[in-house]
Amino acid sequence: MPEKRYLVTPGPTPVPPEVLAATALPMIHHRSADFRGTLASVLERLQAVYRTANDVLLFTSAGTAAMESAVANVCSAGDRVLVVSHGYFGERWATIAEGYGLAVDHLRYEWGETPSPDEIGARLEELGGARAVYLTHSDTSTGVVADVQATAARLSGSGALVAVDAISSLGAVPVESDESAVPIAIDDEEVAS
Repeated sequence: MPEKRYLVTPGPTPVPPEVLAATALPMIHHRSADFRGTLASVLERLQAVYRTANDVLLFTSAGTAAMESAVANVCSAGDRVLVVSHGYFGERWATIAEGYGLAVDHLRYEWGETPSPDEIGARLEELGGARAVYLTHSDTSTGVVADVQATAARLSGSGALVAVDAISSLGAVPVESDESAVPIAIDDEEVAS
């Protein structure tokens, strides 16, 4: 048996033997009743992970595609958005938003600096509002975890939709989606909305 190796990166992660064994079982067709039951169970359990009573959408893609979906399905070309970045993945939000022709106001923090909910709220007020605010919960390039709950509370009533990249944090650092009015939280392959 080959030696087990561990990478100290966001992924890929070691796969438990029981999961590997399950991959050797016969396939379940994606249009079968068995699959529909499994999918329903997965989506229901994901609601607990996202701490939401709302629908969870399952994407068979990398997290970037889910981020892109949160831009493409929320905004139209020319819409003003506020992008908050404190590392590489906040910069990715800006790149995606610019690619869709949005009017991006980019609030950049030094890498390693924690975004301030009050500064984000003040910037949004200076803009006179925005269609959406895009931010990253935990940016793996810096290890910084933004206070999503306090930011959502500060932006409450602004009319801006808050979209959070929680790809590297969901399940490890709580994101109270329903309680903090975060309508879009993104994990590696799922979106709660």
